[in-house]
Parts: sequence; C-alpha cells; structure tokens
Amino acid sequence: MVIRLNIDTQEFRAKPATFPAVLRTRLCKEESIREVTPAQLIEAVKRGRTFTPAVMTGTTADTWAGQQVICADIDNDTGRKDAAGKKIMLDKPLLPDEARAVMAQHGIDPYFMYYSFSNSETWPKYRIVLILDEALTDAAEAADLAARFTGIFNTARPQSADVTSKDNARMYYGGRADSVFYTSGKTTAAAALRALPENSPVEAAQQPAREKVQATAQTGLQARLKADIEAFNLAEYIARTESSRMKKNGRALFFNPCPICGHNDCFQVTDNLFHCHSNADGSGGTIIDYLMQREKLDTGAALEKFKFEIMGYDREEWKPQAKHEAQITQAAQDAQEAQQPVLADGMGAYIAGAMRQDIAAFTRASDIKTGFSRFDLLAGGLYPGLYVIGAISSLGKTTFIHQMADQIAAAGKHVLFFS
Repeated sequence: MVIRLNIDTQEFRAKPATFPAVLRTRLCKEESIREVTPAQLIEAVKRGRTFTPAVMTGTTADTWAGQQVICADIDNDTGRKDAAGKKIMLDKPLLPDEARAVMAQHGIDPYFMYYSFSNSETWPKYRIVLILDEALTDAAEAADLAARFTGIFNTARPQSADVTSKDNARMYYGGRADSVFYTSGKTTAAAALRALPENSPVEAAQQPAREKVQATAQTGLQARLKADIEAFNLAEYIARTESSRMKKNGRALFFNPCPICGHNDCFQVTDNLFHCHSNADGSGGTIIDYLMQREKLDTGAALEKFKFEIMGYDREEWKPQAKHEAQITQAAQDAQEAQQPVLADGMGAYIAGAMRQDIAAFTRASDIKTGFSRFDLLAGGLYPGLYVIGAISSLGKTTFIHQMADQIAAAGKHVLFFS
C-alpha cells in the first residue's frame, strides 16, 4: 500500500520553541509531497519528521490536493492557564487505552499511535493516526471526517482532543525514536468515519465557552504571529517574488536591483531582516516592513497580507482578534482627537511591548529615528537618554537592538549599546 502526503526532510528531537513559518513554507509545497508506505511514514515519525495528513501544494486551504490520512491530537488541555501562565491539564486526562476503547466502540482500530514531544508521565499527550482505505478527493469532506473523528474523544472526555485548528494544512510534528507505542497495521474504512456523529452534544455545549476563551486570550494568536514574522524566510520570499539577482556575502544575501529603491548593491537580508542602505530613512526590518515599503501598504494591510495570503491563516480563527484590533484602532483615534498619547496592544506591541505609563515621554519631538516605521510612528522617535528592553529569552531582543543601533548610527547619531 502506498499513500501520498507531505513529509519534511528535517528531523527534530524536540518541539521547536516557536512556530516555524519557514518549516510550514518548506513543507506545504509540491516538492515535499511523498509517496510512502505506512511503514515508511512510521519511520519518518520516529525520526522526528513533520508531516501534513493532507497532500498540499501550498500553504493555503485552496491548495489541498487530496487526503488519505486522518489524525487526532489528544493533548488533554483545558485551554486555561494558572497564575504563573502555565497550561492546565484536565483533571482526568484521556489515557491511550481509553482512547482505543472509544474507537473500538465505533469499529475503528488506528494504524498507529505515538507520543508527542510534550508527553510526560503525568500529562499524556499523543497523536492517533488513521490510514483510510480510500483517498479523499473533497477538501470539505476531509475536514468534516477529521472533525467527526476528533468529536468521539471529546464526547467521551470533554476537551481531551485539540479542536482549535481547522486548517487543512495543519502540521503534525513527529516524535522520538521510541514515540510509536501502538501499531495495528489496519486501515480504516472511510465509511466508518462517515457514520460517526456529525457534531456531538458535548462539542456543541463546549463551543460557546471555547469561543469565549479564544476571544479573551488573543495573546496566543499574537505570539504565533510574532514567531512567524521572526522566523519567516524573507530571502526565499524575495527570490520567489522578485526578479532581482541574489548573491551571498558571509551571512548576508544581497539582491540586485534593490526591490525597494531600484539601486544596486544596497539591499541586503541578514537573519530574516532586510536593510536598504540607499534610503536616508534607514529602511529595513521584517517581512511586515518589507511589504509596507515594497507595496506601499499601511501596517494593517501588510499584516493582513502576511497572515492570510502568505501564511494562509484561518480567517475564522482570527475574527475575534480583528474585532479586538478594531477596538484598539478606535481607541487610538479617540485619544488622538482628545490629544492624549496612547499605547495599544495591537500597535507595534511586538517591538515596543515594554512601554506603558511613560509613553508620554516618547512623544516629545525628536530627530532620532530608529528606522522601524511603526515604532517611529507610534513614539515619534527617540530623545537622548537611556532605554531598557527586557523580555524572556529568544524573543529577538538582541537582533532588534542591533538593527536599531545600526540604523541610528548610519543616520549620523551617536549610540551606545550595552548587553
């Protein structure tokens, strides 16, 4: 038996700390589609290789090209966090043997099951993989059958299975060498999934509460967006969308002509950040800054394009966030009319999150520009003095400050950086 799906070439031994947009882009394309036997898929999982159950030719839902694998993610997560910000496990998690018993009631025996990287003795987290006896050719039906399959676990133990992702291009990380703990070698009849309940009463009862949690916990989506922006392979995107020639010099990649100003030998990309040396305003930054300057977009339009056109995010998942951002925008407009300074969550928060009560000081007129258009627009530039940026590790503090200091110095200002 041979099945088709997308499998990544990179092997992980632990779950990446951030959501890797580069991995998603690399995985969801025609070059990553593989024809493998079920045994080869199991071996790929044991080697920590990421896969998508569906056959994907791109990162958006409309690039779905078929599916013969259905997965369920049993994370036993309440969706809530304690006072320390840590996730809270279900009081009574659904154990693997219990999950198998639930499936047996519906005549389903999974092809294999494996522990995720986050599994522990005290908190069971695992994936269930079905290989169907036929390849599905309708994306809507594939999504429906996956939802029905997930629903039987949440009927037996509410919130045991993850239902937050409706993305056809959802990725599943592999596991470790000993992660596969059950193998039946049996395919599942698609007819058995079609016979499952369309939407269980438990799922329906949970939905309002889940929507409330999603609407009041938008920081999760913003954290994903921030991580995707930081990890985005800007050089690959420019090489794919522009006719500029690329050449390497050390860690930097140079593109000629420059996509921003059209000059030669002035546009470089280093560590997923770009810089146009010809522009006096110190043009540079992330993929968002690039879209703003290359396509003359405002911040909101650039973020919209990145989220939904480039990354293929689920618009339904982001609707509560859009409402939240609209409220922020209105609050900013109201404050501007009242001539009051304001710092809102969605306005450059991922690069200026530490500024709160002293925001008024940043609005003083100053000719010291950082080169980051959103920051300069929000704060009006910097005035001479000491600034401190603090955050947990691996959020990009050093990269951000290096870029800012470089651009301030390039504009002829003195700058001193302590780390």
